[in-house]
Amino acid sequence: MINTDPRKYLITILFATILSGFSLVSILAYKSPVDSSWQIIIFLYISIFLFTVGIITGLGLLARRLLSSMRFMESLSHSLRQAFFVSTYLILCLILSSLGLLFWWVALSLLLPFVTLEAFLNLKI
Repeated sequence: MINTDPRKYLITILFATILSGFSLVSILAYKSPVDSSWQIIIFLYISIFLFTVGIITGLGLLARRLLSSMRFMESLSHSLRQAFFVSTYLILCLILSSLGLLFWWVALSLLLPFVTLEAFLNLKI
């Protein structure tokens, strides 16, 4: 049986977000991303990804709590999925930008699969 105690989920998400935020600040404070090794760059992108997943999940849960009457687990699954999509899009744009390959049409074409997938997953058939 799946435990649906909201406090455990929220505490875990909050703890992971705080840790990834601390990691992100530490990397930016003590290392320069411009002249760092590839390991530091990978940890930077992972920290940004986890931090944005946590923040967007929290904001999504808060918005759904205030605006709709969804059950907690349904709201959590929607928020996590959308946070994963937005964070993946952000990391892809950051990687392309660091390589000098990010243009507005590239960013829009990267966004299209995420919007399509989210629309498909929200169909009520």
